Amino acid sequence: MSSDENECRICFELETPDDPFIYPCKCKGTSKYVHTSCLNSWRTINRDNDAFIRCMECRTEYDIINEFPMENVKLFYCCKKMIQSYCINYLIGSTLGVFIWIIEAYGDNYIFLRLMNGNLQEDNDLITFIKEDTLAPQIFYFSFALFLQNIVFYLYFIFLVRRKVHRINIYYEKTNKQFIGCFMFTMLFLIFFFCLKDNYPIILLNLISFFSVTEPINSYILIKHHNKTIKWMNDNNPETLRNYQVHNPLVENNENVSNSNVVRTSNNVLYASLNTDSSESEESNDNIQSLNIVIEN
Repeated sequence: MSSDENECRICFELETPDDPFIYPCKCKGTSKYVHTSCLNSWRTINRDNDAFIRCMECRTEYDIINEFPMENVKLFYCCKKMIQSYCINYLIGSTLGVFIWIIEAYGDNYIFLRLMNGNLQEDNDLITFIKEDTLAPQIFYFSFALFLQNIVFYLYFIFLVRRKVHRINIYYEKTNKQFIGCFMFTMLFLIFFFCLKDNYPIILLNLISFFSVTEPINSYILIKHHNKTIKWMNDNNPETLRNYQVHNPLVENNENVSNSNVVRTSNNVLYASLNTDSSESEESNDNIQSLNIVIEN
């Protein structure tokens, strides 16, 4: 091997047609060139480190083009620990439950229960039991508040996913079972309510009190699965590493060129539109169009 031949800074081998060199950063000399495969292997090892996105020698960020837009990994806020999410959901549910209970008990109307029962005039067994027992309304309205809270969360979840996630079909394939499972678990409240409210109110209250213990975990599980899916989609997003773009003196000194606009495109090609003054060519009958010059690095 001659001394003037370039070699990969990682494996110290020569360039081959199947594995060409790139120069992804500002490093010069023997550290300038690297095989694409070698650099990608190094980046894979350091996926969760700073070395995944930049050269650790010159600190230059790699110019990476992904085939698809990168997904937002912080689409939903999620507590790091389940107990924190559990306590927050319980606090919101308790506050909302007390608020609904106050509205229901005011004037002895129980409007929510009557609407759900489909009869605004008569009390069913559940309403009678809630009026007579002191613990029953606490159990029912807390569980009812958690049910409403989760329904709102699911609607917000769908709305945000449809707006923010780019590869929506792949996302649905990865999350539909988890979402349907959490949603059906929440809907058990309505199933138990309509099956047991008239004849078995005590059994109803015991069942929903059990589910109210586990209901706040649903949102935490769903968000965690969402974050895992988004990370998988970003990790499996085909990418291309491009050469570091050396500053073009023609572009740096473009202020010397009158009426020129320079735009950098995603392909790292510089387009300079030079507008010719039409007053200098009045003798020509043709309309003068702007001249597009492509300067590639």
